[in-house]
Amino acid sequence: MLSERYKSYFNFSIKEIKRRKYLEMSLSSKSFKVLIREILLFFSNLVTSLIVARTLGPYLSGLWIILALIPSYAEMLFRIKSDAAAIFYLGKGGYELGDVVFMLNSIAVVTSAMLIIPIIIWFDVFKEALFGANVGDLNVLIYIMLMQIPINFLYMNYTYLHIHKEDVKSLNAMVATRAIVSSGAIIAMLLIFNTGLVGVVVGSTIGLLCALIIGVFRLGIIPRIGRRFNLSLLKDLLKYGSKLYVANIATHLNLYSSQAIVVAFCQPAQVAFFSIAQQIGQLINKITDSMGTFLFPSISKQSNEQSAAELSALAFRVSIVILIPGAVILAAIMRPAIIFCYGAAYEPVLIPFFIILPGFVLAASATTLMLFFQGIGRADLVAKIAVVPLFIQVVTALMLVPKWTVIGGAVSLLLTLIITAIVEILVFIKLAGLSWNDLVVQWRDIQLVKEFIFNTIQRVVPRAAGRRI
Repeated sequence: MLSERYKSYFNFSIKEIKRRKYLEMSLSSKSFKVLIREILLFFSNLVTSLIVARTLGPYLSGLWIILALIPSYAEMLFRIKSDAAAIFYLGKGGYELGDVVFMLNSIAVVTSAMLIIPIIIWFDVFKEALFGANVGDLNVLIYIMLMQIPINFLYMNYTYLHIHKEDVKSLNAMVATRAIVSSGAIIAMLLIFNTGLVGVVVGSTIGLLCALIIGVFRLGIIPRIGRRFNLSLLKDLLKYGSKLYVANIATHLNLYSSQAIVVAFCQPAQVAFFSIAQQIGQLINKITDSMGTFLFPSISKQSNEQSAAELSALAFRVSIVILIPGAVILAAIMRPAIIFCYGAAYEPVLIPFFIILPGFVLAASATTLMLFFQGIGRADLVAKIAVVPLFIQVVTALMLVPKWTVIGGAVSLLLTLIITAIVEILVFIKLAGLSWNDLVVQWRDIQLVKEFIFNTIQRVVPRAAGRRI
């Protein structure tokens, strides 16, 4: 009897180890594919933006930036995160996929209409608020950008649905289609057809629409199973989506409050230095953002909170292993990169960059722990954690920026990032029931990263050799 129990326990342990190993490597592989996509798209978008800026000139480029703010701010301020909430409920098996798809698309259409209809009614007021009274006839272009709002809301729905299915190929196909088609259409309309600002607006819309079509096609038609209108599903999506929405706003304020105070107190050139330093520093987030894309649905699908906590702790440790060498490399190449891309006049970017870089490394790692809260239904903690650091940031920025300009802003942002990360770690340890040792990098974490890199190289090199043959 004892030997049978021991054998049963041993077999279970072996299966559990294999399951965790598969989960670790699967998550790493998917995250790596998303990261490669993000890097390629970053350079693609950079080239497109340079062509747009050089072709249109400062004035028309400024108009395009303002036009692009219409769908951008609509997404940030008016898109309730019901699509992200759907990942949580689908992961827990609470609702059927077909019912969720129908409800998400209904929410997207209704919220878009609630935003667009008032703008159309008070169109002249809206136009003057954005562009001033003396701008030319931009009515058609504004209407096209308004049309992007529901398309973008639906597009976001399908990206999250593919994330839930952990279908990295479909997700990458959607995002890549949007970037490639938009860039290709914009460049063609500018350089071949000479359509100016109209070509940029139309090209961006075509890319977004094509990406949505790809997303719908890749997901397929999924029949509904539940009743015609599931009120409980609507309530759950809106309730948890609103928590994710507030958390997103709080995170945004924590990132950009110092920048707003720098804008208020500093000269335009100093604002540019601080903004560039912050933007480059945030490139480090691409790594953890790639991990988080599939970490959230993986946590939501865990059968118990202990497994979810251990997975989040693993992601935290692995991110540290990757981010610290990445930050060192970024710091080493920063000066020649700034001089090459911007010129010697932009060397003042370096000081604020080096100040805030450690904060971005720690904050980026801690974001993996925030996904644990979201995955177990406690997204409200993300916003609550951000309150005190946000207050500290505003106070310190108001004290330091008038005296030290961009250096004061960088110090304020650094303090905020560090305090926020420490609070996130403390709350995670308490809520997850883990210890500090669970977040300390272990040798097997380094081995996991090394093994993944080695396996990736082994897969890529034979493919490249085969193509040459």
